[in-house]
Amino acid sequence: MLAVANEEVVGQEATAEQFFDIIRSADRGHISAQKWAAQDAPDDMPLVDARNAAAQSKTQLRTVKITGATAGARSSLDTAELSRRTSRTKRRVHRQAVLAGGCGGWCAGARAVPQVRTAVVVEWDRDIASWCGQNIHAPVLTLDLLQVELVHAALKTFLPLHSVQISSPCTDFSTSGKGVEGESALVTVTATMIAVRLGVPLIVYENVPRMLRSKAWCMAAALLAAA
Repeated sequence: MLAVANEEVVGQEATAEQFFDIIRSADRGHISAQKWAAQDAPDDMPLVDARNAAAQSKTQLRTVKITGATAGARSSLDTAELSRRTSRTKRRVHRQAVLAGGCGGWCAGARAVPQVRTAVVVEWDRDIASWCGQNIHAPVLTLDLLQVELVHAALKTFLPLHSVQISSPCTDFSTSGKGVEGESALVTVTATMIAVRLGVPLIVYENVPRMLRSKAWCMAAALLAAA
């Protein structure tokens, strides 16, 4: 896990390649903090939710307020329930695809559920994709998620897939940024298009809370509702 400066710092703007030099200089993508501060960690998830709500109340997007709520969408993934459901299937193996996989953090965490197997990862940065391939045991495709047709065609060869996990860039949604949505924000939409076309029953998103109040999420939610 890479710990970076607090996003609430005034005047600091996140950029797409801000931390790439740090990542590239790390040993096979493994990065550790210089000093652990466990005492600052929240005790439980309700406290995390409370802090997120407080942060959101202080900042608003500089665009028209829109909502992209999806009926029945959960805010967290119950891995125990996922494990139970997987054990009831004929194959008893849950195959996931990971989009914008980074150095493989989600894949590493998914190992906590014995039935989950990472079938394929998509990561556009070649250096990071290389490290990801060393950190996990799965094919890593170096593809641009904005190229929907190309990525969809490549992932079809890995079917069946039971879930898709999407960690699209947060730079356009971050409170450290300008609140201007560009190509980085669009990845959330195109990755959703790809997942919907693959027909997977479960899509998991990982991003900053402000993403849920973005135009990109409104479009992504519309795609999900239509599917």
